[in-house]
This record gives sequence, structure tokens and C-alpha cells, in this order.
Amino acid sequence: MNIKSRQQENSEQTRTALREAAQELFINQNYCDVSIDEISRHARVTKGAFYHHFSNKKALLKECYLFQVYKVMEQLVKIPNYDDKWQELEVIFSFCVDHIYQHKDTLIPLQEIISVLGWKEWDEIDAQILIPRIKSCVEILYSKQEICTYSPDIVVNLIYGFLTHIAINLKNEETLSENACRDFKRIFADFLMGIKQASINVKAGK
Repeated sequence: MNIKSRQQENSEQTRTALREAAQELFINQNYCDVSIDEISRHARVTKGAFYHHFSNKKALLKECYLFQVYKVMEQLVKIPNYDDKWQELEVIFSFCVDHIYQHKDTLIPLQEIISVLGWKEWDEIDAQILIPRIKSCVEILYSKQEICTYSPDIVVNLIYGFLTHIAINLKNEETLSENACRDFKRIFADFLMGIKQASINVKAGK
């Protein structure tokens, strides 16, 4: 049994306080407008404590984003595997849209993450969340020839592109209203139906 020392517990509490403070500040202000001094004050720790845990503000932003990612992954694994992979894709997409909408006030906008971390570093993190699950569904559909008119990689990238667009518009009330979320789901269902029907037509020789 691994029992944490008081020092380890205090260290973890300080790190959590810094992440929570930064998360709140990055959501309500632009990243560039938030200083390390402000984060430290908000977390009620010293600036020295900040640098003990994080090399710079960018490293803390990455920690905040990883926390967001892990929260999504915790819920994503609860979605069962469906025999019908078309249905599974719809369920995954619906979950993501709902998660973004329900947590839009507690998530750091994606454009802030990408602009600070850079596209490559963000993509390396983000690729661990949804792409493997989406890719698995698409590859199974492709192996069954239920998708036979388009490249699986293109289909995966388009699905992920839908979700990225929604996440980028996190703070846009018109784009991310409850009605808009319903429209996103309908559009996505139509998108899948179009791919499915195209493959049916090809196999029927149409």
C-alpha cells in the first residue's frame, strides 16, 4: 500500500490549486493577459511555488488542457461498443457535442490552446482522445464494405473536423446554442447517411 507523505500531499494540493486558478483565469481572460503573479495570487501560493511545479505559463496551460482531455476520456470509455458502428459514431458525436455545450463555461477555448501550444503539440495530445475510437468504427465499417467510396482516413478527419469546429466556437452563443447543438447532430446524421447510401449505390452498381 502506497501511503503519501504530508509533503507529497501538500505538493499535490499546491499543483491542483495552481491548475484550478489558471483554468479560471484562462477561461475569463485572454491567455496573454494572465500573469504568473496573478495565477500565484489566485491560487494563494508563492511565485516560487509556481516555478517549483511549472517551468512557465505555457506548461501550466498544457496541464489545464490535459485535465480537460482526461475528463473527456473518463466519460468516453463509458460509451459501450455497438454492433452497429454507424450508431456508435452517432453516439460518440452526440456525447461530444453535449459535453462541449454543458461545460462551455468551464473549458478553455480551443483556439487559445492551439495558438499557445502550437498545432503539432495540440494535435499530438488531441489525437489520443477521440481519433482512436472514431478510427476503429470507421475501419470496421470499411472492412465490412459498408464504407467503400471514400478513404477511411478522410472520413475520420472529417468527423474530427466537425468536433474541432464546435470546440473552437465554445464561446459563440449563436454557434453553440441548444438549437445549434441539435442542428449539428442532425447534420452529422445526414453526413453519415450520405456516406452509407453512396456505398450502397456502389455495391448495387448504380
